[in-house]
Formats: sequence, structure tokens, C-alpha cells
Amino acid sequence: MAPIATSKPQNATSSNYSSAKLLKIIEAMAYARRPLRLQEIAQIVDIPQSTVSRFLVPLMMSGYVMQNSETLKYQLTTKLSHIGELIRAQFNIRDVCRPYLYALSKDAKETAYISVEENMLVVCLDTVDAPMTSGAPLAQAPLYTGRTDSMHATAAGKILLLNYHAEQLEQYFASRGLSRKTEKTITSKERFLLTLAQTRKDGYAISDEENTEGYRSIAAPVYDYDGKVIAALGIIGTAKHMNYQDIQVKKEAVLDASARFSSSLGYRPEQS
Repeated sequence: MAPIATSKPQNATSSNYSSAKLLKIIEAMAYARRPLRLQEIAQIVDIPQSTVSRFLVPLMMSGYVMQNSETLKYQLTTKLSHIGELIRAQFNIRDVCRPYLYALSKDAKETAYISVEENMLVVCLDTVDAPMTSGAPLAQAPLYTGRTDSMHATAAGKILLLNYHAEQLEQYFASRGLSRKTEKTITSKERFLLTLAQTRKDGYAISDEENTEGYRSIAAPVYDYDGKVIAALGIIGTAKHMNYQDIQVKKEAVLDASARFSSSLGYRPEQS
């Protein structure tokens, strides 16, 4: 990208401030999802029109922005999409998530995990074991990298099913069903849909010994920059160690970790 001309030398602080303005303009144009006039862009980003215009010039020269000669409206070009695809190609969610798993495991004192969906199943991508307590590790959770489980019986699966619209849910019920894993597994479609609605409202999901007897789990969604649920971040522990009072406390650690991880991926709740 061509450098932005300035009337006087910039120090590190003013340079960073200019970069922040430039990114703010690009994001505003992207989230608008339509061509914008100069005045509209200035109003959205709360920056003077003259300043916005000064930033748009190098963006157009570099091929990142185009202006319609008839309407005089500006819009981003697909050159930014190409950069996005290059970034996506080198992105590995498992590697990026690792620090958040370690922090969550430490905060919640439980085994932390991240899972994704594959062929209407939930697949565990990575785990970090519960920390040592009194010199001895907590009970080993029945979860490991690569393990697959039914979506309806797991906290992570319920989170990932939030991406499904009504027709897809019906396809899931017809294809995978609501098979019983334990005595507590929800096998009624009507009850499961109510549970899913509550999950969407709460922003997190719980598996109360529904997949593995003696173990409970909490999961929250990981969103990408476009507001899509791309993974579930959570913890799993014994029912004895993670009682209902513990869940109310530890769910906050899960929600915080998922929010921070989503933010690192470019997710902005106010723009989704």
C-alpha cells in the first residue's frame, strides 16, 4: 500500500493513530455492505470528510478502493478478499487457540478443549489437561484430540448446532437422530429444540452427564470476523468436582475465554 502523505514528520504515536483511522475506514466500508458516499463514510467513522478523502486516495491508487464515476460512491475491491484468502490459507485454529486453552484450564481448574463440527459430528481439535492439585492431577477427562461425539449429547455440539437453520436441524434429526448415550441424554426432539433455544439465549451450553456418565461440560461459541460460530471452546470435569454451584462460577471463565479468542479472530459483537 502506498504511504499516506503528511505535511510533517510523524512520530510512532501519530503514525499508529493514522493507521487506526485507516483501518476504521476500511472496516466501516466493509460492514456497510454497499457503496458509500464520502459524507456517509465520514459520519460512520466520525472523522472529517477531508481526512477521509486523504486516506481514500492511496487506497484507490493501490487498488483496494474504487469510486463509481457516476454516483461518486466508494466501495472496497476484491483485492482485500484475496488477502483474506491468503490469511485463511495459513490459519490454523488449533495453534491460535492453544494459549486460550491453557489460560482457561488454569482459571477453571478443569480440562479445557476446543471442538469443531465435521459431518454432523463434534470433533475435538485439542485439549489441555486440568492442572495439578495438591501434587496430583485431577481425574483424567474422557476427551482427547481427534475424538468424535454426537452433537446433541455434548455441550460443544449444542453450540455448533446454533449454526443450523430449521431445515438443517431436521436433516440432523433424520440422519443422526437423538440416540441415548446415558440416562440423562435428551432424546425428545421437542425438548432438545427447547434446550437449543435456551443455549442460544444464554450464550453457552451445558452437558449434564448426557454424553458420558459422571462428567459434566460447559461450552461457549467461538465466532469468526463475520459472526459465524466456527468452534466451541469449553471445559469438562467430573460431576463430583463440577457441581451445579461450580458451573455458575466456571461458566464465566468459559465465556471470557471464548470472547477473548473470538475477539482475536476479528469478531466484533456490535458489528455482527
